[in-house]
Amino acid sequence: MPLKIETFNNTNGGQSFFKAIGHPLAVEKAQKLLQQMQHCQSLAIYDPVGYLGTFYELYDLRSLKISGIYVQRYEDLGREIAGQKAHLITDLSDCDGLFVASFDSAAKLGHIRHLIPKGCPVYSLDDMRIPDHLLTYPQRYLDPLNFATNFAFFRDEGNL
Repeated sequence: MPLKIETFNNTNGGQSFFKAIGHPLAVEKAQKLLQQMQHCQSLAIYDPVGYLGTFYELYDLRSLKISGIYVQRYEDLGREIAGQKAHLITDLSDCDGLFVASFDSAAKLGHIRHLIPKGCPVYSLDDMRIPDHLLTYPQRYLDPLNFATNFAFFRDEGNL
C-alpha cells in the first residue's frame, strides 16, 4: 500500500517535511512525543500548514485520544485528515492537550494563544527536531538545505 506523502511538487520542488520527520535522529524523539501525548484524555490537534496527513502516514496515532483536528484555512474545513473531519481552529473547545503539527510553531501559536484553554500543555513537532549543529540553516528548520538528501528511512516491522 503506497504512503500518501508529498515528496516533490512542481511549485516548491523537493519537500523537506517527510525527510525531517523520517530522519533517524527524529524517530526516537517522535516516539517520546507520542508517549507524552498519550497521557491526554482529550487531545486536540492543530494542523496549521497541512502536515498532519504525512505525519499520520509515518506514525501510529491510534493510541492517542484525539478530541478533534483543527485547521487554519476555511478551505480545509470538513476535509478528512488522519481519519477525522477537520474543524476550524476558532472552534477549539476544552482539551487537556494540544498538538501543533508543525515545526517552528511559535509563530503559529501566537495567532491562537487566546483560544488555548488555561493550563493546557502544548506539544509540537519542534519536540522532535534534530540538533541544530546538524543543520546547514538552523534559522528555518524545514529549509531544503537542511534536508537535501533524498533518502527515506522507513521501517518494516509489525504493522508499520
